[in-house]
Amino acid sequence: MTTATDTASKRTAAANPPARPKTEIPDWLTETPEETAVDYFLAMVEDGDHLQTIDLTREEFIEVKKAIAQMRGLTMSSDVKLRAKSVARMVLRNECQKFLDDFFERDEEQDNDDSVDE
Repeated sequence: MTTATDTASKRTAAANPPARPKTEIPDWLTETPEETAVDYFLAMVEDGDHLQTIDLTREEFIEVKKAIAQMRGLTMSSDVKLRAKSVARMVLRNECQKFLDDFFERDEEQDNDDSVDE
């Protein structure tokens, strides 16, 4: 027989779940490979056979990782978030610089080709 005390204890336990031990944040949560020559997908594999595959964009891949982390109770501390933002800015800066370098290199090649034709 369940008593009022048992019911109250269960409610208290449900309202105040035990604190989860702090876990180390896995690399997959804080790092995402650069987009060049990378395929992003979610797959269900059995005995080496892909039973189901979902192709993802980089943005979708990152959102899936965040959702999994949240379901697993993984949270990033503010210092980890700051480091992640810093790395993201660095990658973006590098990608922009590569784009500009390629653009101006092609522009110079075009100018050289035009001067040869004259």
